[in-house]
Amino acid sequence: CRAGRAGAFDVLVERHRRDVYRLCYRFVGNHEDASDLSQDVFLRAFRGLGAFRGGSSVATWLYRIGVNVCLNRVSAKGPAVEPIGDLQVIDERTESPSERVLRGEVDPVR
Repeated sequence: CRAGRAGAFDVLVERHRRDVYRLCYRFVGNHEDASDLSQDVFLRAFRGLGAFRGGSSVATWLYRIGVNVCLNRVSAKGPAVEPIGDLQVIDERTESPSERVLRGEVDPVR
């Protein structure tokens, strides 16, 4: 790729696209965002080819770019905040696990 050989970057993308996608998906949890982030990772890698010194494997280099891209996206969106009205209501009228154990000790089922 660094030598400018035609099609070399396509081979790099083909070899590493699944791993990059999986990494991005773990950060965002949906296909569309993971696909967008994967494209961004490879775009940054293409632009940064001249800076790659070869001190690590290409997979490690892409992984680091991917983590940085994903962290930038996650921090830009901010934390996911759930509106208080959407919280699940816990039914406190049901028997708790500790009450169930105590009842089992007093009234064992035979």
